[in-house]
Amino acid sequence: MIPIMLIDDHPLAINGIGAWLCGTGRFTICGTAENLAQAVSLIEGMNVLPEIIFLDISLGEEDGLDFIPILKKNI
Repeated sequence: MIPIMLIDDHPLAINGIGAWLCGTGRFTICGTAENLAQAVSLIEGMNVLPEIIFLDISLGEEDGLDFIPILKKNI
């Protein structure tokens, strides 16, 4: 199974996309976050990074793209 992380400020999007992907039998959700602080905490605590990250670039007042440099430091 392919590990995926979902980052979105809408729980409906996280739950819907997560359920759809898991339903295919090919993916597993290894973490979810609703904001950048949660995403940073989650990624820094992982021993093995997910193969795919779905990132909402508009996280309310936050710019989701600010997560990319943080992700690069953890690769």
